[in-house]
Amino acid sequence: MDFFQRQERARSKSRRLVWLFVLAVVGIVIALNVVASAVFSGFNGESRTLLPGLWWYQQNLPIVAAVTGASLTLIFASSAFRIASLRSGGTAVAEALGGTFIELDTRDPLERRLRNVVEEMSIASALPVPNIYVLWQETGINAFAAGFTQSDAAVAVTRGALEQLSRDELQGVIAHEFSHILNGDMRLNLRLMGILFGILIIGQLGRIILRSGRFGSTGGRSSGSKRGGGVAVVLMLGVALFLIGYIGVFFGRMIKASVSRQREYLADSSAVQFTRQSAGIAGALKKIAGLGVGSRMRSMQAEEISHMLFASGSRFFSGWMATHPPLEDRIRALDPSFKGIAPGGARAQVPMPGVAGISGSALTGSNVAGLAGKPDATGISLAVGLLEHLPASLTEDLQSTTAMPKLLLALLLSKDARERESQVALLERRLGGAAAAEIVKNRELLGGFTRQLRLPILELCFPSLRRLPAPKRDFYLELGTELVERDGHVDYQEFALLQVLGVYLRDLEHPGRRTQKRHSRRTIVPATARVFALLARAGQADPALAELAYEHAMQQLLPGLPKVQRPAWGPQDPDLQQISADLSLLDQLPPRGKRKLIEVMTELVLLDQNAGILELEILRCFAASLHIPLPPMDPTFDAVSDPDESARA
Repeated sequence: MDFFQRQERARSKSRRLVWLFVLAVVGIVIALNVVASAVFSGFNGESRTLLPGLWWYQQNLPIVAAVTGASLTLIFASSAFRIASLRSGGTAVAEALGGTFIELDTRDPLERRLRNVVEEMSIASALPVPNIYVLWQETGINAFAAGFTQSDAAVAVTRGALEQLSRDELQGVIAHEFSHILNGDMRLNLRLMGILFGILIIGQLGRIILRSGRFGSTGGRSSGSKRGGGVAVVLMLGVALFLIGYIGVFFGRMIKASVSRQREYLADSSAVQFTRQSAGIAGALKKIAGLGVGSRMRSMQAEEISHMLFASGSRFFSGWMATHPPLEDRIRALDPSFKGIAPGGARAQVPMPGVAGISGSALTGSNVAGLAGKPDATGISLAVGLLEHLPASLTEDLQSTTAMPKLLLALLLSKDARERESQVALLERRLGGAAAAEIVKNRELLGGFTRQLRLPILELCFPSLRRLPAPKRDFYLELGTELVERDGHVDYQEFALLQVLGVYLRDLEHPGRRTQKRHSRRTIVPATARVFALLARAGQADPALAELAYEHAMQQLLPGLPKVQRPAWGPQDPDLQQISADLSLLDQLPPRGKRKLIEVMTELVLLDQNAGILELEILRCFAASLHIPLPPMDPTFDAVSDPDESARA
């Protein structure tokens, strides 16, 4: 199952989640109406039995309508409130569980190791580095990833995981959590939190009534038997609501189990693929199995996020109600020789993945699409090398909200001296001479790195960028746009990097926005044609060859359409603002549409059989703009030798 199939599966699970939620709501509303009929008929002496017959509902339709309306309002309003409280994404979840943010410049050895592992996995995955938290009060071994988008994601590990896991085991756990980020599980998880809050609110209301009724009954019988009877009815109502709340608990557990269990096997398998070894994640699971506290969580909110955790955070649910498969089955799937329990138990079958990385000579549209969301050991090695060889001054800049923007803007400076002179003049006017000089110095330091490392450096900038106030982020995005468009010439990778930055920042500002909509062919085809034209110009200095590449791509996209009916090739330079709008439109395609788009874009880049780092990196940036993370595709690159450094215009 590839990235696009997993995205489709996440969408289908979202639809299943909606139906289960509707079923739970219907059950709760029916139960509440039954309770209301008993309460009202008891008050009025209309029935001598505990529950009145159907005749009561027929004669009291206004009461039924009022109870139904109030129930639906309470459930949906509670869900909306909970979802709104999670609008800051993964950070809200981690902090609600008492997580402590790991500072970018931490000197604690365990925290530094965790940050390095997360940064390595981010670079290998082509994802912005998420916020990192430690749950210091939790001694069990556990972890989770949460967020609406890649830009607002957070990864949290418990103190037990940080202190008791080796680096390889910690890397396996983090790779497992990154699989949830890449597969689109996080967004579904947060929606699930909001939905479950709505159907569990009835039980919470019952608890409140029971407490208030208990305190209200302390006045004894001096207020008369009528008052005492009223208190009894209130207490009975509280008990009934409390019991009805277990309908929500039942459906909540059923929803979590149906959504979570199989994807844990998939995430385990993906972690093996990412790290190219199974010992790490298998070792972490074995330590959980052998540890007294295991993976249990103390936090009162642990049950609410149980479907997000690396391993079950509770001992109270098992069998088909459990959110996670049995530990023994997960371990055996990774290590068939495991003898932790008596033989004869069911064995989960998880296909071991093949090698994800492919060499430049083997690149095809299908192969590249298959790489999406599949970081591997090559990408992790690249990340380790980057973090080890990045100059100390740039490493310090990455950790500073003041210095980081100067590194970010340096990525957008042109190599051409005359073009850069105009850009520097703009920087001096907007930021001052000293800041402009620092940006130029950073550009000189970056000049020693291949273009293949510029997207990873942008992703490393993101933790500091995320901590800036929104007006500051908007200012730097606007300034970056001016730099790229300063002289009227297009450096295509600088524009592509700017496009990725804009997408990340929009996701950060509006993490809950819906990104997939239906659009007609009339709007999709022209947008695709303009993106193809830009890619063709970026990959071919000869206009005739660029036109040939464009026509080939359009034929691949629309094989049954005559050339005269396809958008024609235009000699004019691309309108960058229009291309940005086109990429935003194409980002709303369903996964299968995005897969086709990536396949054709790759074939366009590879048409001349001489794809360089520049073209592949522009392809990666455009893919990132479509929320398709492509790992580095040329494992033989030289980090200090860049044959594509001169941008084509």
